[in-house]
Amino acid sequence: MSQHPATPSPMSPPPFERPPERTLSQLALWSMILGIIGLCIGPLGLAALIMGIIGITKTGPNDAKTGRGFAIAGTVLGAVGILGSCLSIAIVLPAIGKARQAAVTVMSEAQLRQIQTGTLNYYNDIGELPPADGWQATLSDYLVGTPDDPIFDSPLSDGDAVEYVFVPGDDYAFDGRRIMFYEDPDHTTYDGMVIVGYDDGRIERIDVQTLAAELAARGHTLQR
Repeated sequence: MSQHPATPSPMSPPPFERPPERTLSQLALWSMILGIIGLCIGPLGLAALIMGIIGITKTGPNDAKTGRGFAIAGTVLGAVGILGSCLSIAIVLPAIGKARQAAVTVMSEAQLRQIQTGTLNYYNDIGELPPADGWQATLSDYLVGTPDDPIFDSPLSDGDAVEYVFVPGDDYAFDGRRIMFYEDPDHTTYDGMVIVGYDDGRIERIDVQTLAAELAARGHTLQR
């Protein structure tokens, strides 16, 4: 009776080892969240950018944390938010500067208009214009305030002694053709003009060359 060779027993497979469970990186997740918010609130974009960069370095196929997509998205959104903030500042700051210059120009025009009105009231009462020297003190009773009132201090002032300049003379016809007051030419407005007041109380802005020519035609030198 023939004998069959013994069948070798199969080898047992090695035990299955479950790969370690990978968790989502909270840093990467918050990077994306802050990046989204940073599109509206620019400073948060910097935090999103920093957290995103760190999140990218700590996530990946072989790392213990997942969420690299979140980290990349947060990095990109953070960079866009920062760029948007910089562009907004570059646009807003000049606009604010122009708005401020426009505001102080209007204030100066209002002050000069009050001085003009006081001068005309003085002329109607006294029958002559105030003297060239000390005209501020002479007009003090015809204006709201005193000679030390800020009405004589131009908001466009550059800190020198010259504010508003009175042009004396007896050639006024009060027909709006002759300049009676003007702002220091160094106090140019936001559009590069000089504020002047005519003998009928009208206030305008003219360029320095025109102002100098009108004064020279009447024998006056431009004061600065």
